[in-house]
Amino acid sequence: MFTGFHIRFICLSTFLFCSLCVSCANTTPEILSSSATVIFDYNDDSSVPLIRLSVFTETGSDVRRAAQIRISSKTEEYSWTVDNPQLLGSDNRQWAGYTNFAVPDAAVIPQGGYDLFYTDAEEHTVQTSFTVTYPEKLIESKSSDVKYVLGTYAKEMIAVYMSDGTLIYYNERKSKWTDDDAIWNEFKLASTMRICWTSPDNSVICLMPVKKRPSSDSML
Repeated sequence: MFTGFHIRFICLSTFLFCSLCVSCANTTPEILSSSATVIFDYNDDSSVPLIRLSVFTETGSDVRRAAQIRISSKTEEYSWTVDNPQLLGSDNRQWAGYTNFAVPDAAVIPQGGYDLFYTDAEEHTVQTSFTVTYPEKLIESKSSDVKYVLGTYAKEMIAVYMSDGTLIYYNERKSKWTDDDAIWNEFKLASTMRICWTSPDNSVICLMPVKKRPSSDSML
């Protein structure tokens, strides 16, 4: 049987619990940093690249509550909005963003400053900014030009994919990989791979044309 004390304790506990829940729900989302990568995607050896922008913002609040990200160029009349952004997490850090911001009509991604607006599930919005830079020569370059344009400090990365597009390796080339066959032999489930050249700060990634796994006869 509940006494008056027990009833007051239960009411107080319920009030504190509800207050905490409301407080959490009304907390302004926290943005720690934002960064952008310009991706130059080469379909073949003779065409100029398709260009897109990948933007992610690191959050100090629960990234699972991310509802929308909007970015806008400060120098051009371009603005992009993505609902339900992609979520990433690693080592107690968390990001929300999108990998395919593109300019219509094959125009180029504007360089310079951008504003980013992050909105959570409670429609709370916070604003931050980031900068986009890349070598303009890449816009009209061929895949064979990339290393020269990026310069001495360009870094080679290897991306390996399964047939459904799942990325199973993205890192530097191992010393034992003296040719492509060595990569195919290590990743038996791999269907395609791409060489990626990146700038030292990863603000630019150039994806070389896709290489498909050769037939078993050609690897004998």
